[in-house]
Amino acid sequence: MKKITQYLLIVSIVLIASCQHKELCYDHYHKANVVIGYNWGESLKNYPKSMSLYLYPEDSSAYIRYEFTGHQGGALKIPYGTYSLLSINSDFKNIEYKNKDSLNIFELSAKTAIYLPGTNITASNLPKVKGTDVERFVESIDTLWSDRYLGTVLIKQLWTDTTQVDTLNFTPKLINKQINVSISEAENLKFATGGVSFSISGLAGGYFPYRDTLTSEAVTVLAPLTAGEDGLSVHGSMSTLGDNHKSGVAHTLTVYAILSDGSKWYHSFDVTDQIHKGLDSGSVNIELKGLPIPAPLFNGGGIAPDVDEWQNIEIPVVM
Repeated sequence: MKKITQYLLIVSIVLIASCQHKELCYDHYHKANVVIGYNWGESLKNYPKSMSLYLYPEDSSAYIRYEFTGHQGGALKIPYGTYSLLSINSDFKNIEYKNKDSLNIFELSAKTAIYLPGTNITASNLPKVKGTDVERFVESIDTLWSDRYLGTVLIKQLWTDTTQVDTLNFTPKLINKQINVSISEAENLKFATGGVSFSISGLAGGYFPYRDTLTSEAVTVLAPLTAGEDGLSVHGSMSTLGDNHKSGVAHTLTVYAILSDGSKWYHSFDVTDQIHKGLDSGSVNIELKGLPIPAPLFNGGGIAPDVDEWQNIEIPVVM
């Protein structure tokens, strides 16, 4: 009987110790207090409306995403671990995510355009210039900001000091490149009542934010043009991911005009040199002269044009 009592006592002690150990394990703090901050230029006025933080664990498990309203960041409780960190704004509508599960091929891609800006004409039916047959027509993109930590970051905290706070700061870089276009001597502009738009081919279709490199895909970006106050010029701008300088890819600016009789016309300019010389600086201004929009072919009499076909505006060569 005495041995049985001793045995039960030993078992009780073991069970009590086990429960106490398990209780301590539950109390152990497994998340670190981290403050995420963002450094913006003093002259910046249009801050992003939201920022996303992506943490990719070193063990290749699923990424963790946090969302901040506004541009200032904030305090988080992040699980202990070693991570690769990436932060981008998330307030855009016409940039698409691809391959988010893999950090090195996580891509931000320009959204495929459905319509020619300012019209109900399907973008996929627009005429393509030589060498751009495989290029997608895409929209001018919203503002994109991005920054990352190269290498990995260890997020760890002594469980005896749960008040300890680490700070991680990002300095987002503006990824967008701006192209401004101005064309003077636009003849018969008053007849283009159906709208005037333009495109530029050979631009980058995607961006790898962690690698900070452009994808190799070349796309054609679409944007609207507006008439100048003089009624003889058109002006427009587009925001792009940039130029990946892919060998052999030219940059063609094409103007599309829909006339009052429903006929559709286009004319192209080679702007390769202007793009290559200026776009890497962040923006480029392209100034062209001469846009010979024809007068309507049909004004209630004569033969109506085939409004389903795009017709090329040819400029005669003066000898």
